[in-house]
Amino acid sequence: MTEPRVPAAAPVSPVSRPRRIARLGPLGRRLVLAFSLVSLVAVVLLTVAARAAVDRGLTVAEAGSQVEVAQRVAAAVGAAYRTAGGWGAADLTAATDLGTEAGFAVLVRDLDDATLASTLRGQGAASPGGGTTAAVLVDEVVVGSVWVGQRGAVSNAEAT
Repeated sequence: MTEPRVPAAAPVSPVSRPRRIARLGPLGRRLVLAFSLVSLVAVVLLTVAARAAVDRGLTVAEAGSQVEVAQRVAAAVGAAYRTAGGWGAADLTAATDLGTEAGFAVLVRDLDDATLASTLRGQGAASPGGGTTAAVLVDEVVVGSVWVGQRGAVSNAEAT
């Protein structure tokens, strides 16, 4: 008895693969295109959403940093006020350097809103909002205020 002969399978070559796509027909090609487009749109949307989330996280972190810097600068201004016995001889350089080193602009004012120290130079009209204000306390008494914000921004308090 002889065994039936099974024809050998034809080897698959890279040239024969494109023929499979061509054999899909018009409906199959449209389905492949639709699935590819849906996948591409999903990747783009995910990328946009991730970028927005990262930007929001950085903004929140920066705002927290700005508040912390404003409080540190206000404490340093208060210490300079206490050491000098008033605004007349107070050296505010170290205090304004704290804000500048952190990447922020600093504006120090007394209770009469007179500017005592500022790292803002050549600023024009005020932009609404922006920045953080902290009270300068000496022996639990407010003696002035500190504004800390972006170097390009100007607070409403600074423009008046």
